[in-house]
Amino acid sequence: MNRRGQGKQQGVHQGLQAWRALSRAWSHVGRLLAAVALAVGAGQPAILQAADPALPGATLTAEQAARDVRVLQRALKTLHPALTKYRTPKEMETAFAWFEARGQAARTVTEMYLAATELAAAIR
Repeated sequence: MNRRGQGKQQGVHQGLQAWRALSRAWSHVGRLLAAVALAVGAGQPAILQAADPALPGATLTAEQAARDVRVLQRALKTLHPALTKYRTPKEMETAFAWFEARGQAARTVTEMYLAATELAAAIR
């Protein structure tokens, strides 16, 4: 195999690794959301109740989206040990404000997932 072919293989491999890491991270976020929601007495988050994850078009009401945003924000701010390790507190507040706007506007599980993963990416 020539060097160009090896480079493409490495790129594909790195892309798969990134996708697996994102999938694992979302799995952890979902578990964290559920644990915090149960701990604070909020019940199961709507994104976990909405539908089977195999149905990415499942809908959320405005109330469900707002509740999920509050639960995830509270969970991260309370439990994450290094929110400001790589970001300033102001940068994190900006990321949380952006997530709040985007998350509350989410009407599908997919939109909420994208908003949550962008928040997670802002943490680094």
